[in-house]
Amino acid sequence: LASPQYSFLVDIKANKIEIARAVEQAFGVEVVGVNTIRSKGKVKTMRRHTGKRADFKKAFVTLKPGSQIDLF
Repeated sequence: LASPQYSFLVDIKANKIEIARAVEQAFGVEVVGVNTIRSKGKVKTMRRHTGKRADFKKAFVTLKPGSQIDLF
């Protein structure tokens, strides 16, 4: 049985420990591991103007086997 894994968009300044504590406190589950990625925002052109989308950080949170987050 695979461990359940969920993904969240998090603040760029948040570290793995803060993310794990926030998920445990918000959903009442036990976090086993946290993996993160940082992505640069794309440069987009609108008519003659160029702009940049915001950078973002995504966290993949692995829970203890047998537990789950009830979203609905």
